[in-house]
Amino acid sequence: MESHSLGVLLEGLSVLPRLRAGTGIAGGRDASNVVRSVLLKVFGQEPRFSGGKAAALDLWKGGLFYALDDLDSAHCFFQEDGSPEGSYWHGMLHRREGDFGNALYWIRRAGRIQGAGWESGFDPVAFVRACEKAAGVGTDPEPLLQSQRREWEAMMQQAWLKITPGPLLTPQDP
Repeated sequence: MESHSLGVLLEGLSVLPRLRAGTGIAGGRDASNVVRSVLLKVFGQEPRFSGGKAAALDLWKGGLFYALDDLDSAHCFFQEDGSPEGSYWHGMLHRREGDFGNALYWIRRAGRIQGAGWESGFDPVAFVRACEKAAGVGTDPEPLLQSQRREWEAMMQQAWLKITPGPLLTPQDP
């Protein structure tokens, strides 16, 4: 399987433009078609895995729906996964919905995701609090948007590495 870049796969799409959902594709047939298109670009067909690879693929697909603002579809994937990664994604989703208390519950339940590749100083609980504060004043500070993007990329990479051995390149990769 060849290497793929998140940037290339999602080229031209409005992905994670705000801390809270509401500006992307936002669900329905359009988001489903985009996710199907990305899967076909990556795998050449609808992938069929079992066990841990199937669970990781579900989180990865949920991550695509999350980035496209289709939080209802993403929620279906995340709430079915009881792993720490599934719980963390679930917390990320509730943070984007503005349900900060629920986000904290799921992120604390997940604990620290080992190997996710976050910068050493990233504190997911403090990040939820910072997003809550920003929501209260109606702003989306660029540093928070950048952290959200890095967090999403790390979680996508985490799921990807459980599906296939090669890394999923991020837009910052050469």
